[in-house]
Amino acid sequence: EVSLYNALLGAMMPAGEWWSYDSPLTGERLPSRQQGAQLSCCVSSGPRGLLITPEWAVMSGGAGEVVINLYAPGTASAKLPNGRNLMLVQETAYPRTGLVTLTVQPDEPSLFTLKLRIPGWSRQTALKVNDEPLKCQPGAYASIKRKWKAGDTITLELDLRGRIIRAPSRAPQQAVMRGPIALVFDNRLTMAEDTTVWLLAQPLKYDDVLSDYLCAEPLANTNLIKAQIGKGYALQNQNFPKAGEHAYVELQPVASKTGDIWMAFEVPFFVRPSHFVGHRTKSLVMCDYASAGNGWSQTNLYRVWAPQPMFMGNMYATNTWKVMTAGGKRPTVPEYIQEVLNKPQSPR
Repeated sequence: EVSLYNALLGAMMPAGEWWSYDSPLTGERLPSRQQGAQLSCCVSSGPRGLLITPEWAVMSGGAGEVVINLYAPGTASAKLPNGRNLMLVQETAYPRTGLVTLTVQPDEPSLFTLKLRIPGWSRQTALKVNDEPLKCQPGAYASIKRKWKAGDTITLELDLRGRIIRAPSRAPQQAVMRGPIALVFDNRLTMAEDTTVWLLAQPLKYDDVLSDYLCAEPLANTNLIKAQIGKGYALQNQNFPKAGEHAYVELQPVASKTGDIWMAFEVPFFVRPSHFVGHRTKSLVMCDYASAGNGWSQTNLYRVWAPQPMFMGNMYATNTWKVMTAGGKRPTVPEYIQEVLNKPQSPR
């Protein structure tokens, strides 16, 4: 699911006309170079990835269960162990929203098991069958065995809180995930500037941390410091989430400035220009990985991982095509593809 929504969709050009050789984590989107006869193997491999998605979206289990792996609007049919037919209807805007509604439509009332994948990141999941709450565990399948009849409804509410993850290398870098979607900086939404920011889950207030220090100081100094600081000071409570733990950050949905961004959110960052004063929260706009850099140009840059702290003046890498291709020229879409795209389309 993560590969589908990020690496695979991010490698496809907006009109589906061409694909990238890979999905870099910083820099620019780069069309796959032509390997001969103005063709590229990536242009066939990318669509192949999309075409196999329905094969794992809904599957059959070893004991005749119906297993739902991917939540997306549409229908799926299956043959039940008793030989009857089953139709499943999914209604959802996932992963933009976390609500999924499934309507079960067997030919006749039948006893069978439905298994629903509960993602490991969904720590707070609400599952109901005909409005009756059921228990489920993150990182496992919710197994529901019952006599199903036409019109039975399953509602699933997945946990789409923004969560902070640390680089697997243990480098001092962090990223933001929302469900299966990586959130990314894009220079069309967040411009470089001379500011240093921290990505923090839980800023800790000054009075909770330095009360002992203040009491130990002369009263005059204590009052002076308090007067200068006021309520604007905070310390880092937890720079990096510990292994196996989730740290969360509040996300605020926003309308993107461009029409080709799937989803965008304001993400709070922490600005700490001095040790004691001037601390504040700064909101930066981040978008989904597949939309980031989809201008496919040297001027449309993006970034996934944020060093801690991150100096925004150097947040975007330029000319990354020079290290992503062995040739001396930046790869481009073949001319015959560009001619078709530029040709006026006749009305149908």
